This record gives sequence, C-alpha cells and structure tokens, in this order.
Amino acid sequence: MMDLSERLIWPQIRERYPDQWVVLVEHDWDEIYLGTYKTARALACGGSRAEAIANARPALDAYDGYGCRFTGEIRGPMFELKQFKLDPYRTDTCHVHQRAEARPVSRTRA
Repeated sequence: MMDLSERLIWPQIRERYPDQWVVLVEHDWDEIYLGTYKTARALACGGSRAEAIANARPALDAYDGYGCRFTGEIRGPMFELKQFKLDPYRTDTCHVHQRAEARPVSRTRA
C-alpha cells in the first residue's frame, strides 16, 4: 500500500499513475453528472485490478466505499447503456426494472 495521495482530478491521477489500476477513495461526486467525480484520493495502485485492491486491502475497511479504475487507454469495445425515459402518466412501475441494452459505440468521430 502507498501513502494516501492528496485530492487529485482525473487527469492528474492518470499522469501520476500511468497504465495502472488505481483504488480511489473519498470521492467528491459531481452534483450534475452523478456518475463522475470532481476529485478523489488514490489509496493504492497495481498492474491489475486484483493487485490494486490487494495492495489497498489493509486500509479499505476505514472507508465507506471505493472505486478501482484503469488510467490507461481502454483496449476493449466500449458500450453505451440505453437509458429509459419514465412516462409520468404510466401507473405501473414494472418498466423501470427492465435491464438496459448494451450496444457497441463507434470509436470514430464524424
């Protein structure tokens, strides 16, 4: 395990830990884009997700939650989840529990 870093933004984390899996704690979540964070602290890193989590394991119990992200280029296919739009006039809620369909996203830009 390494020393807990200061708060960093994602580009700083990528620069400091290139092509590594990094265990992140104390996320400062973005209020508008709920799936992203503004800053986080790096607790441990490793060459694989399992190695990074194993390196962080002694200290993980002290945190409510953590994330593990890869800082390098993603080599596999990227997927985008189809989002559901709720119908305010529909009385049953079973449609909310449907699974989202994953569909490949083109890496080329138009």
